[in-house]
Formats: sequence, C-alpha cells, structure tokens
Amino acid sequence: MIIYAGYEVIIPQIKQSLKLDDKKLLKIETGYTGQQLIGPILKIASIAGTEAIAKEIVERIKNLLADSKAKVEKAGLKGKPVICHFFYKGFAEEMGLNPVATIGPAPLELFNLGELVKKEAVLIIDNAHNPVAQPLTEIKKGVRIVECINFPGSGNTNSLEEVINYNVSKIIDRE
Repeated sequence: MIIYAGYEVIIPQIKQSLKLDDKKLLKIETGYTGQQLIGPILKIASIAGTEAIAKEIVERIKNLLADSKAKVEKAGLKGKPVICHFFYKGFAEEMGLNPVATIGPAPLELFNLGELVKKEAVLIIDNAHNPVAQPLTEIKKGVRIVECINFPGSGNTNSLEEVINYNVSKIIDRE
C-alpha cells in the first residue's frame, strides 16, 4: 500500500509504472489539527488491522495537543491575534490562537502587504520549509516571526510528537 497526501507529483507515475490498483493507494489529509492527525491514523489502522495500537496513539495525540494548548495559554497567548502561514492556520486554531490573516504558500505581493498592514497581530507564524513572511518584518516591526516545521528532521526532531513540541516552543518562546 502507498499512503500519500495528494501533493506528491510522482504518485500518478508510480501508479502507472507499477500498475497499481486504486485499492493499493490511500490518500490522507495532512496537518496538525487533532482531526488531521487522528483521522489518517484510524483510517490506516482499519486497513492494517491495528486498531488497538491506533487507539493508544490517538490518546497520546489528544493528550499532547491538550498539553500543548495549555502551554500556549500559560504563555498568555490564548485568543491572541496571529498571522499564519497557510499550512499552520489549523494548528494555530487548535492551540487556541486567533488567526486574523493567512499568508502563503505563494510569496507575498503588494496587495497582500496592504491588507496585512491593517491586521493587528502579536505573532507571525511562518513555514520554515517555504517561508514567505520576510516582507512583513518592515511593516510589522516588533511583531515576532517564528518559523514552524512540517516534518521530523529539522530542529533535531524525530517524530510528529517532537515536531509539535518544537513548534509550540517556537510559538511560546518570547525571544
């Protein structure tokens, strides 16, 4: 079985060259909301027959997200307005932040900057793998920009849990 998210350009070529049946391909949604994490786990587990293990993992994810949200709240950021990269809007909402504008994934253009200058925000959450917030440093002086990561590997992370912890630490770190 090949599990994919839909943005991989090679999937149609793999399907054709390996002559795979659609039943051998499983498209999942990716992201860092509870549903985006838990939904694919349960979907894969139902096919693989690993529902018991999946239930344990789902509980760990629920606890991790609740603990992460509590850290964001303890840092005084609950409900605070933020500007988010497209890929982090759901995560920001999951953490109790208030996304007032979305940037990316395309580079910012003048019309974007004109709208963003009007938005009050305490934080700008960008994507380390596809950063676009740099032009905001001049129009949003004093607003901290953090770059979150999508995948394990960056920032000495080895798991999705470590990615979440890394991103939360970036968000709550005031330096």
